[in-house]
Amino acid sequence: QNPKYKYDNFGSYVTKMIVTNEAGCMDSTTREVTIYDLPVAAFSVEDTCQGYYTSFIDESLESGSPIESWTWIFGDTQYPQNDTSRVQNPQHIYQDLGDYTATLMIEDQNTCKDTLTRLLTINPVPTALFTLTDDWEGKQGQVKLDNFSEGATYYDWYFDDGDTSQQ
Repeated sequence: QNPKYKYDNFGSYVTKMIVTNEAGCMDSTTREVTIYDLPVAAFSVEDTCQGYYTSFIDESLESGSPIESWTWIFGDTQYPQNDTSRVQNPQHIYQDLGDYTATLMIEDQNTCKDTLTRLLTINPVPTALFTLTDDWEGKQGQVKLDNFSEGATYYDWYFDDGDTSQQ
């Protein structure tokens, strides 16, 4: 009496119901239903560093009507007061390093929805630290630099006279 049916494709359909009583008397009615094509949630985000701005770029595809709402959940459970945004292309600062699950939920003007979840990694920030000893080996203008940086893999030195080094 109360069937459920799912249309496999978008489009307009006419649904007809015919009723018959025990005496064979019949009646019918029809209703038109429009099944809208779903939008497709998509976004890009790059792994970044702890305390840096992480930019989320919406790349969702409209299908039939414009997308009118974006809901982001950044997966930052340590700071739940800042864990969501309704901006199309938000930024978020992760204070703690680690792996996070970010989710984008979109809805178009036809109230059709889609959701996408992606994993991102927040990396530690290296610590730059060095000492400078001037007049090294008794030579005016010669300096000795001792690097005590932690967590770095590349070292770029700028000497304020136009010279550089990557040692």
